[in-house]
Amino acid sequence: MTLLLVLAAALATLRHIWRGGTAINDHLVGIAVMGTFAVMGMVSVCVARADLSAAWIAAGQVLVVLGCLCQYALFAIADRRKDPGAGPIFWAEAASQPVFAFTFWVAVVQAVRVPVLAALGRWDLFLSPGAWLLVALALAAWSTIWAFGPGVRVRRMEIPCLASGSAPLRIVHLSDLHYAAILPRHRLRRLLSEAMALKPDLVAVTGDLLMPFSEAEHGDLVDTLNGVPVPLVACPGNHDLNVISRLQRELPGLLVDASRVVVAGGRAVEVVGVTFHWRDAVTRLRGALSALPPAPGVDARILLVHDPRLFDAVPLDRFHLVLAGHTHGGLVSLEMLGLPWSLMGVMGHYDKGLFKRENLPLYVHRGNWTLGLPPRLGTAPEIAVLDLVANR
Repeated sequence: MTLLLVLAAALATLRHIWRGGTAINDHLVGIAVMGTFAVMGMVSVCVARADLSAAWIAAGQVLVVLGCLCQYALFAIADRRKDPGAGPIFWAEAASQPVFAFTFWVAVVQAVRVPVLAALGRWDLFLSPGAWLLVALALAAWSTIWAFGPGVRVRRMEIPCLASGSAPLRIVHLSDLHYAAILPRHRLRRLLSEAMALKPDLVAVTGDLLMPFSEAEHGDLVDTLNGVPVPLVACPGNHDLNVISRLQRELPGLLVDASRVVVAGGRAVEVVGVTFHWRDAVTRLRGALSALPPAPGVDARILLVHDPRLFDAVPLDRFHLVLAGHTHGGLVSLEMLGLPWSLMGVMGHYDKGLFKRENLPLYVHRGNWTLGLPPRLGTAPEIAVLDLVANR
């Protein structure tokens, strides 16, 4: 019975995902979500095989079903396209995050167990309950607390990159807002209020302003960003591509393979923003930059890209700073354990924080989404305060 309920919740969730659109992002999300339901089904089998009383096994099966319903709630709320506020609906949505985290860590622990079981010739233990489930539960709990407990982290950094004698320039960097009904407007406004309290000269947002479910209705996002009292510039990300023309009309600060000179803190700053491409991204980046010659007489030049992998193709002498996002802190990070490593970092990618190619700095933002998929796994949302100063 529990497996049938898991399957029913999975199919109902998939219906809501596909109602949100049919872009490549939606298919990837659908595949990932089906994987989480499959893991919950596996956990249900493990619970049923546990050496416990019937009451405890029933309680475990109820928790499995409730977890699946929380996963369903996330996408059902997003598909409603209405702010859930702070009531019971919101808490059902929020509960989806530790559930998603639990399914991920179950899969990780099982992947570690597989070679051990293979070496012992004990495949019969693959679905056996035991302490490994508690390990996954503990990792899920701690990664969720680490991500959401303290709120948005403010990371301050001084970057010497301007010409000698230049006055400092403060940039507040945001990224990956993933605006939708699952990001209630009061949280978005609070984020921008916290950002403005840091007294920036310029606010930069490096893509993924939207999610599929917010493509048709994102007025709150546009109104909030357009209400920022200092210059705000942004580039599009992969989730913005379906409505990029509309966003350009509604959000004057969005730069789509375009450049603009803004006056920030009394200084002229050239900002170039390039769009996201699934294919031939490096070739398209070079084409966009060749069509945008450097503006004369500016104090700083900044490039906004969504995907930090483009950093290797950026001319070293064209910009003072490159800003990016997209990585979500490296997808899975061990910051929650006090370690700097992440999945993407181990794979050799620019995952999070500050990097340099010779004298050209890149800052990769950890992202500002709080609810959704993928959940926060071992990292936390941030506001990056980057003080650009003269080279020493």
